[in-house]
Amino acid sequence: SIFGILYFSCIVGLIVEAVQDYMDALRKGRTAVVEENHVVMLGWTDKSLLFIKEVINANQRDEGGGVVCVLAEEEKEVLDATIAHHFQGQMKGTKVVVRNGSRLNTPDLAKLSLDTCKAVVVLSDPDAEPNKADSEVMQVVLAMSGLDRKGHVVAEVRDVDNEKLVKMIDGDKGGEIETVVSHDIIGRLMLMCVRYPGLAAVYDAVLGFEGSEFYMENWPELNGVPFDDLQRRFPDAIPIGVKTDAGLVLNPPVDYTMQADDLLVVFADDNDTYKPMPPAEIAINRSQDAGTPNAPREPEMLLFCGWRRDLRDMIMLLDSMVVKGSELHILCTLSIQERAKQFEDGGMDVESLTNLTIRHLVGNPAIQRYLERVPIKQYSSVLILSDQSSETNIMQSDSACLATLMLIRAIQTREGAANDELPELSKQPSQSRSAAATSGETAEVPGGTTGKGSAVEDLPVVCEILDPRTQATIQANMNFACMSDFLQSNDMVGKILAMVSEEILVTAILDELLEANRCQLQVLPSDTCVLPEEELSFMELSMRARMMRNTLVGYFQVEKDQGAVHPIINPTDKTTRKTWKHTVLIVISTSEGIKSVSGNQPQEKRSRRRRVSKMQVFEHPSPHVSDHRVRRTSDGTTQESPRSHASHVSSLACDNKAVLAPGSSISKGEEHPTAHGSSIQAQNEFLLDSLNDAMQENKRQREHIDRMEQDYKKLELRMRSMTDRMLEQMTVSQKSATATPTRLRSSSLKREGTGL
Repeated sequence: SIFGILYFSCIVGLIVEAVQDYMDALRKGRTAVVEENHVVMLGWTDKSLLFIKEVINANQRDEGGGVVCVLAEEEKEVLDATIAHHFQGQMKGTKVVVRNGSRLNTPDLAKLSLDTCKAVVVLSDPDAEPNKADSEVMQVVLAMSGLDRKGHVVAEVRDVDNEKLVKMIDGDKGGEIETVVSHDIIGRLMLMCVRYPGLAAVYDAVLGFEGSEFYMENWPELNGVPFDDLQRRFPDAIPIGVKTDAGLVLNPPVDYTMQADDLLVVFADDNDTYKPMPPAEIAINRSQDAGTPNAPREPEMLLFCGWRRDLRDMIMLLDSMVVKGSELHILCTLSIQERAKQFEDGGMDVESLTNLTIRHLVGNPAIQRYLERVPIKQYSSVLILSDQSSETNIMQSDSACLATLMLIRAIQTREGAANDELPELSKQPSQSRSAAATSGETAEVPGGTTGKGSAVEDLPVVCEILDPRTQATIQANMNFACMSDFLQSNDMVGKILAMVSEEILVTAILDELLEANRCQLQVLPSDTCVLPEEELSFMELSMRARMMRNTLVGYFQVEKDQGAVHPIINPTDKTTRKTWKHTVLIVISTSEGIKSVSGNQPQEKRSRRRRVSKMQVFEHPSPHVSDHRVRRTSDGTTQESPRSHASHVSSLACDNKAVLAPGSSISKGEEHPTAHGSSIQAQNEFLLDSLNDAMQENKRQREHIDRMEQDYKKLELRMRSMTDRMLEQMTVSQKSATATPTRLRSSSLKREGTGL
């Protein structure tokens, strides 16, 4: 009996210790994951919550819920609190499982059940340099190549030059490896959006799982059917292209016929919400009066505020999109020598640019005195970039971008570039205003004015935003929302990663849409395809658009007394006839179709751009301007020497060979009084107050998260103290159980001695 008690005590102690270790492992996220068909996310960055949000939306629509497994080096309690606070019960049936560990460690990766997962997403470290971050991603993919893996891998890469290196890792035990070059995709998106106002809202609606998205499927019954006839066979989807053995083709030619092995690419709400139906009876003819011929494309003059490390790729893409004689002015704090060095290190030869001339301006675009010395009213569009010097601090980067935007609008208003009194339509968010601005028709818009030439004169501006909280603040403030098209880059990357994790062929579709001189999403005025008073259904309008070698996917509708207008992609009602006045169409167009809406802009706007494109020099408003000339010495190095203002003015008329080095280094100058200075200052103070309120709210949210983390730590300490007390009690009980038989034996011996 004594040994039984000892044995029982040891067993109880071992069980308690095992349970304690298991509970501790669960609390710290060190146990293995037992799931199937789940999505694995390796790493925790500022895109993680955005990615989880899109996966939640996808799981809700397809499966009614799913599992996202996260492996990160952060503490599990902290990440659980962050996820719970961000979604606040809006998980929609999806469970997020957090595990603590290093994604470079193979045993930690083995705990994630990679052999049963649906996809693995490897996030790039935003705090590291691009090459170091891509090297870590490549090591993670290499570590997974030795493990059994069912799903494909989606790797986020920050430098396009490293994309091929990641794809060269071919895992013999797993699926395909697909890369998403986040900076490259966002750069191309911004170029498309700045040249076609309204596209930022279109891509925001197209990407992600809210609304319609891309789907591919093979339909054997469509073998031999002309692609143009498919518009009448899919009332719940929009066919946009085919995937053949030769590759992906969006907006196929009008004479293309479906083959037996073709995958049909469509816009649809879900993969089970559409199927081919008998063709609807539609007899449509092309209107003889609708549509305007393309006007000759004019040279453009663009301003980039800020510097990105992949700016060389954006410049080369822009050079293939514009016509000869176009100019690009770059205003940032980076010195001329450093810009030339980065161009050279990136393999960019400025002399190879055929259509674009680069002008360098040195200064901080978030400071008024620097922006006042650039010809704002002469630019055809402005792109505000998140500068690489502050991209790790997303709140600081967003504040600088918003400050630049407000200064540009204030200077534009003061110089008379914008109308003194804008109609109510121009006070709506930029997507609706920009979309309506592209329409060349004379239309009655809210406010009793005519739409022709009113909002069109507003300078198109695209502003990059990193923090989703900033985007929420902008949407809640109409004064901010009407200033620009805002492109939330981190949100876009999160949506793209989620879409590629669900369907790997999405990258091919995005590459096709974002490549120059190929298929592109565009916004066109409705009078391109239909007369103002003509009544057509959406399906009939789609057939007519196909006659013009375009694929209609949606539209903007602008009506009186309507607030924020969002693009409608794949409308549910495609058969009801209506007029299309005050409507802007969203189409996928090739180089053979309508390339730009510039041909439908007012003649005054086009002539103004011609005058700008012919201008060879410009004067700064203040004589306190210094310039620098960079010359190359005999040993191959560069030296900088100051020049006078007169030589600076003459240097701006040079070609690319001379313009790469020279630039205008803007110095401190005097402020110029204006008649509208007080009103502009009041508006700026109001906007700055709104921005400060938003930052204070973000600060309060962070303090709330910190308090929650402290509460969790206190709870953890209490649990540990309770566990220690339980162990002490178990130890005392074990000692008492051991001492009891000894006392019993001593008393028996005494009794025996007494008897003797």
